[in-house]
Parts: sequence; C-alpha cells; structure tokens
Amino acid sequence: MKNQKITFKNTRAESFTRDMVQSGHYQAAASFSSMTGQKVTCNQPVLQVWPNPVKAPDINKGAGPLTVVTTDIMGDMKGKSYLILNERECDQVYDFCTGKGYEKQTGVPRAEVLKELDNILSAAVITEFSNRLGITVYGDVPHIFTMGKKDIQTMVQNDFNEGLGQYPFIVTDVTFNLGGVKNCAPRLVWKLGDPFYSLVHKNAQKEYQNYWK
Repeated sequence: MKNQKITFKNTRAESFTRDMVQSGHYQAAASFSSMTGQKVTCNQPVLQVWPNPVKAPDINKGAGPLTVVTTDIMGDMKGKSYLILNERECDQVYDFCTGKGYEKQTGVPRAEVLKELDNILSAAVITEFSNRLGITVYGDVPHIFTMGKKDIQTMVQNDFNEGLGQYPFIVTDVTFNLGGVKNCAPRLVWKLGDPFYSLVHKNAQKEYQNYWK
C-alpha cells in the first residue's frame, strides 16, 4: 500500500469532492460576513488533484515571504490542510477584520487574525467532509509560519514521508471578495487519508446515479 498511488477513479468522485469544497467555502464566506459585519462572497473554487503524491504542489504566490497556516485533521480521517497567503493577502484580511493600524492601537497580532481565518475556512470544509461522508472529523489547533515558498514545499513534503505518502494532494484556489472592494485569493492544499477516497466514491455513486451513466 505504501507505494500505491491513490486518486479519484472517475469524474463523479472528483465532482463530489469539488462540491463539498465549494459548499464549505460558501459557508466560510457567510461565517466571515457574520464575524466582521461586512459582506463577504467567494467565487467557485478551482480544484485540482496534484499528480505526484510525494512531491509538494507548486505554490504560485509570487516572490517574497509567505504565510502558511496548518491544521491537522483528527478523528475518523487523518490529514492536514495548508492555508497559504502572500503578504498582500495577509494585509487585506487583517485590515478588513480590524481596520488599518489596529495592531498598533490594540496590540492584536496579525497572526491571531490569520489563524481565525484558517479556523473559519478549514473548519467549514472539514464540516462538509464530516456531514457528507458520515464520519466524525475535526481540525486541531492551527499553527502559523512565515517562510519562503521553497521552504513551505519542503515542509509539506516532509510531513508525509510516512503514513500518507500514497494519497494525492488536493489544491484549491478561491477568490474572496471582502466588503465589495478587495479580492483575496488564498491557496489551500489538502492531504487526506483513509477513509476519504473510499467514502467519496461510495457517496458519489449514490448521489450522481441519476445524472451520470
């Protein structure tokens, strides 16, 4: 099993996964709106399955330091998510949530705001996994790092040298419109282990049996 590559067996399963992620992102936008008291919307996320299960996905977020917030997935399914933002996106989220200069005025760290964003975004998708697949899963306490993209890729790659190496990376890009003014486009990388793929194929078969031949 260690060297066997696992991926989606058909279009139904990939579409079912895309639907779960999309629904989670929409729920995250609604939660973000409630938290800030301002309207937050998002577009339909772009989902891709990274073809190499042992090489970390490319991180196309420009030059300069990046912020990555990681969440370990616990419960009936193991895995991990990585929320990746560049400096401009970090500033957009921070300013939107607190107002410019808020950290200097109150001492609220930017890192705490970004971890709260991860709590909302990752938790919303994980909740979709739990509800749609009929399993108990939840996210652990998030951790935040600032580093270059090559260092992030190395970290991601090293995280799965044992245990989850045969499973593909799922990469999602989504653009959030913050208050009708700013567009913020974080990248989320997921590594999901058993029983995710078996349950996705099982549930996709049931849900799409009237639409797919």
